[in-house]
Amino acid sequence: MVPESFGKTGHFRQAALGMLAAHPAKFEGKQPCIDCHANNTPHTDKGVSCESCHGPGAAHTKDFDSAKLKVDNTRAACGACHSMNSAKRATFPQVDMSDHYPKQRCVECHKIHPEDTPKPADAAKPTDTAKPADAAKTPAVAKPTEALAAKGGK
Repeated sequence: MVPESFGKTGHFRQAALGMLAAHPAKFEGKQPCIDCHANNTPHTDKGVSCESCHGPGAAHTKDFDSAKLKVDNTRAACGACHSMNSAKRATFPQVDMSDHYPKQRCVECHKIHPEDTPKPADAAKPTDTAKPADAAKTPAVAKPTEALAAKGGK
């Protein structure tokens, strides 16, 4: 049996749009995070949403005391974006996860968040986009082509 709204505006069930729109939002984007937290990360400064690492934040923005966000600090979590992949642009920071300090968590050397301080309720949005002091000490990450050449690849 074909649903009544199927095919009215394309090859899908038109009534599904309303059903999907009725679901509560789970993701908020990074702006609510920036509005409340004083410190950004190098990731948010480059356009990455906080929810990429912390997960959906809608519940946290509505009740931040009982809906605390967590982050997966495992190598696998960082590797989801930063492991070597020749399909990524050469300027994207990538590492060979099996060769780059394989027994350590990335966050032991790479400081993702400077000390986070909630903003005062009446504070204006910060205009300073300076990087944390330890960012200059973070070791450089090889570009995919350099890493492949070092291993004898093409």
